[in-house]
Amino acid sequence: MNEGTNYRIGWGVSILLVVVAIIFDVLSLIPLVGSIAGPLFWVLAGVYFWYKGMGIVNGRKLAVSSISMVAEIIPAVQALPALTVGIIVMLTMMRVEDKTGISLKKPKIPGTTPPRLSRPQFNSQQGIRYPNKN
Repeated sequence: MNEGTNYRIGWGVSILLVVVAIIFDVLSLIPLVGSIAGPLFWVLAGVYFWYKGMGIVNGRKLAVSSISMVAEIIPAVQALPALTVGIIVMLTMMRVEDKTGISLKKPKIPGTTPPRLSRPQFNSQQGIRYPNKN
């Protein structure tokens, strides 16, 4: 194992997140509780990821959590362990990113600002347009 790799989430917290996901998956077997348990888990996980500096909205988390939330709402699919699988997939993707340094996000060059959309001023090349006076 590479000693120099700094992981954003340690093994202890990863195991804790998986155990909490299993608990929420068991709670989701109860019909009405299941509709609340899935989204509540992803809100709590999102707050934790935000606290750790990983952002509250990113593509990886959005894809995994939205698929899991939709699965938790459908009654027949609700019995599947979607939360546990989702958090394991997310943690694995973060581990691979930390180990390899390759991110799914577009790289940002330090010291640069991405171009912003700007509108040209109305009639800026033609001069001033006066209203018709009748």
